[in-house]
Amino acid sequence: MRVKVASVHHNNEKIGRIPRLRKIFSKKQKSKRTPPVLPPAGLPNLPPDVSGSDLDVLIALSRTFELPLLDTICQNLKQGDEFLNPSIRTYYNDLFGQKMKSLFFNKATFADVIFKVQGKHFYGHKCVLATCSEVMKAIFSGSFLEGRKSLSQIHNAVQLERWALFFISSNYEAFKNRKEFSLLEGAKKEHVEMNQWPPVSYLCEVEKYELTKTGEKCKVM
Repeated sequence: MRVKVASVHHNNEKIGRIPRLRKIFSKKQKSKRTPPVLPPAGLPNLPPDVSGSDLDVLIALSRTFELPLLDTICQNLKQGDEFLNPSIRTYYNDLFGQKMKSLFFNKATFADVIFKVQGKHFYGHKCVLATCSEVMKAIFSGSFLEGRKSLSQIHNAVQLERWALFFISSNYEAFKNRKEFSLLEGAKKEHVEMNQWPPVSYLCEVEKYELTKTGEKCKVM
């Protein structure tokens, strides 16, 4: 399927009317403290000047809704420690990313945004989209003209498609083992495989080199 023109339907409610506690999760991290991997993955993006009272509220909420990781993060910040152990950030990033996709990716339930691509509908959630993308946040906050209408045309869909193919090709090894990779078909799949990085020719040379190394005999000087 070749994307030519896409349209976006959404209601006119602005995301700016969000309770103060929700804003805590969307503010930019500007402190010297190491930030979380990605806020959209489910880790809070707390501001450097977050107050102890806000942390206490978040701790109470984390225990009410059984979110031990959030409890740990808030406790660390209260004690002046690291936001989270860097060694487990990648793990949680992948874990929460998969959970976010299972709950919100193209799910019509509670969806308030619809992407229409060549007659097909793809559902989204304004809060999730705005958290994942500064551009989406600006659109849905009314900063762009598109955010003031219930139907907005996106005329650079072709460029977005090409960028997505470039990104997948450049990260081929990471993408090929994901179940979503099977969604690639036809010319798009051929493009990704022909332009994958590292190139197939390079991988073949590495394989030949490894075979020659394993065939060598041990020599004592």
